Amino acid sequence: RRTIRKEIMDLTDVEWNNYVRALQGVRDSGVFERFVGYHSTYQFEAHGGCYFLPWHRQYLYELEVELNRIVPGVTIPYWDWTKSSGGVPVNTAFTTDRIWNRMGGANGAGPIPNAPFRRWSAGNTVCQRDFRQNNGNTGGGGGQYTFASSVDLGRVTRSSDSFSNFWTFLENLHGPPHVAIGGNMGSIALSPLDPMSWSHHSFIDK
Repeated sequence: RRTIRKEIMDLTDVEWNNYVRALQGVRDSGVFERFVGYHSTYQFEAHGGCYFLPWHRQYLYELEVELNRIVPGVTIPYWDWTKSSGGVPVNTAFTTDRIWNRMGGANGAGPIPNAPFRRWSAGNTVCQRDFRQNNGNTGGGGGQYTFASSVDLGRVTRSSDSFSNFWTFLENLHGPPHVAIGGNMGSIALSPLDPMSWSHHSFIDK
């Protein structure tokens, strides 16, 4: 059966609740912690080389297989960050975007503050985010980073004359959303601990 990934805010409430329920079920079973460990173990194989795209595509697919054991038909919704901050320095428009109402909030630094991912954790590790302004590490309100715009992404697709150039450009463009959220998202080894990392990579895979 063919399934389709949707943008986070395009999901109906029923679809969103099914995704959250499936992700929580995978976390509660201990499988999610294992997936975070895979990314840590193979972080150097999965980044900075030609395996960046295929490695993460398989990674997403394998998690979706596990999600479907909990709720059949669920896919990982993608986060189109070009809609909130594409092409301009990250500012309060990013941290006040309505997408954070679904993704648990974008306040200051520390554990995820709000439902459905309040104090999200895997094993003994509690997921952290860091949206503090002007701390030199993240951009939430501080204008430290600029996300690629939809025009930028289209240019990468049209102008890349080799797969090597394509994945290099795309991997470089995928970095700012990671560091703008900060906390675990800013760590290659632990970024998959944050549910937003999966939606971020679902967008890159798109």
